[in-house]
Amino acid sequence: MIVYLTNIALMILGYMVFVFSEKFKNGKLYFCVQATVQWILISGLRSTRVGADTQRYKDMFEMVEKESFGDIFSDFIPWLLGSADVKDPGYSLLQKVFQVFSTDYQVFLFFVAIVFMVPLGIWIYRNSPNALLSFIIFSTLFYSFFAITGIRQTIVTGIGVFIGDELIKKKKFLPFAIILLLLIPIHKSAIAMIVLPFLRYVKLNPLLKGLSVIVMVAAYLLRSPMMTFLSGIIGYESYDNFISGAGALTFSLLYYIMIFVGLLLYEDALEKTPDARNAYIAMIIGAILLPLTTINPSAMRAVQYFSVFLMIFIPYIIKSFKNEVWSAVFNIAGISALVFLLVRNAPSYTFFWQV
Repeated sequence: MIVYLTNIALMILGYMVFVFSEKFKNGKLYFCVQATVQWILISGLRSTRVGADTQRYKDMFEMVEKESFGDIFSDFIPWLLGSADVKDPGYSLLQKVFQVFSTDYQVFLFFVAIVFMVPLGIWIYRNSPNALLSFIIFSTLFYSFFAITGIRQTIVTGIGVFIGDELIKKKKFLPFAIILLLLIPIHKSAIAMIVLPFLRYVKLNPLLKGLSVIVMVAAYLLRSPMMTFLSGIIGYESYDNFISGAGALTFSLLYYIMIFVGLLLYEDALEKTPDARNAYIAMIIGAILLPLTTINPSAMRAVQYFSVFLMIFIPYIIKSFKNEVWSAVFNIAGISALVFLLVRNAPSYTFFWQV
């Protein structure tokens, strides 16, 4: 746990040095670079004991090394035909192409970290009114999923959500569509991102805000049939199997609280940051999907494409406060609460040379 706490402490120190010092004209940029590099190092230097799937992905990496390009390409046809025996052949192809340059799994972990963290850092720099809070939200709520566990969806999210969001803002829909088509073979759940271009066209009037709350409640009540329907679409039918104890209670509670507070402050948030509308709609979609995690935690894969907007959504809410004192209080309180959650979970970390 000391690695994670040191990481946050260095972020806070860096933010104070770069942002509050008159020596740096663009302190926010320097800070985002610092935080991004720190997470690339943490993610890339981890041992296979860190993260539930890191060792499994290493086994996959070594298996692909023994296959030929012909073997990998032959998997695409049954995959396109919907075969349940072949999943995500695009990821195997990505590994095989990478192995042309290096067969070292640790180098591959660095590659994945760069593919995810660099777009994330740029996205936070361009969109968040409080980069420190955004990175701490990542460092306490999302790091375990994207930085030390998953690889396929980490790649898909870094490119599809963070780069894709910037393309959508510039109305470059064709490049986004091409990227999405390339990402779906890496992780089929990427198809959920097809709704992202439509977020910018939704305007939350009072009627739509009320309807959103009703839909969230209905989604919880109808979560079982919804799970069966969606799991078939994304090609992971086993996701609709009920798992006892499934769910992310703390995360869900925080998520719903932020949604309802955000809806109350919507007009104020939009007045100060017009781009907040995209984050609002993404958060609502995530809230509709979140009840699925009570059936199977694997449903978080779909939720995460939208819940990552929490990293800029919370700063938008805090910035909407008209009283600067209250804004500062909630900033400090929010960071303290997030760090407390990290300490309570007591995550372990080992570097690859410590195995």
